[in-house]
Amino acid sequence: MNKKYICTFDYGNTKEKGAVFHQEKLLKEFSLKEFSQIIQEFNLNVKNTVIIECSVKSHTRLKTNIPTINVKELFKNKKFLEMKVDYAETLGMDRLVQAFYHYQNEQTNAAIIDSGTFTTIDFVDENGFKGGFILPGLEALKKNYQKGDLLKSHDISYTTIEEDLPKETDSAMKNGLHFSFISPIIDILKSFNTSEIILTGGNTEYIKSAIENNSSLKERKLIIDNQLIHKSLKLISERVEDI
Repeated sequence: MNKKYICTFDYGNTKEKGAVFHQEKLLKEFSLKEFSQIIQEFNLNVKNTVIIECSVKSHTRLKTNIPTINVKELFKNKKFLEMKVDYAETLGMDRLVQAFYHYQNEQTNAAIIDSGTFTTIDFVDENGFKGGFILPGLEALKKNYQKGDLLKSHDISYTTIEEDLPKETDSAMKNGLHFSFISPIIDILKSFNTSEIILTGGNTEYIKSAIENNSSLKERKLIIDNQLIHKSLKLISERVEDI
């Protein structure tokens, strides 16, 4: 890819975010609304820039004359580029590109946890993408409490979770929310053995604390990478022929 700049875009369920790279350096992360300012700031144009985008929906959201790659077009016949994919073509592109990044760079047996609107847990090894799970995100779980007349939503952190049996409503909700969020993740990780666990997304630190405090998972290598989606898209853009 003989372009000076690479812009990566991830259109998620609730957030639309981008990043601009120059060579190997990530220069800036930004929201979709800020893209016109980014164009001016770095003098991006059709000659020096390529865009690569990933969307959970079928359509693209960016209108520009800058050459653009949609990663969905690279997923054909149970393969994403050269990576085998043991999953239907309904697979979310964000999950797929992050798995490809690990497949290309490491080819180890890993679980990739991306915790945002939903929490996805995907498994990849030297043979390719194996499959995964989609769980409700923490914010979605919090909203369930709003259905109770005498209940309210709570913010929680791992340090506030009590080990004793809750004796009043606030602690019962906080601890209930904690276990509703964390227990399925831990159970899945324990059910499928991997050498590495990769964390990305908004609730990374919370999940990291839970994994580190679980004796069954302490031997697994834990990696945190909150720029994983952008680095993954950049890698893919470099693999695609010049456009």
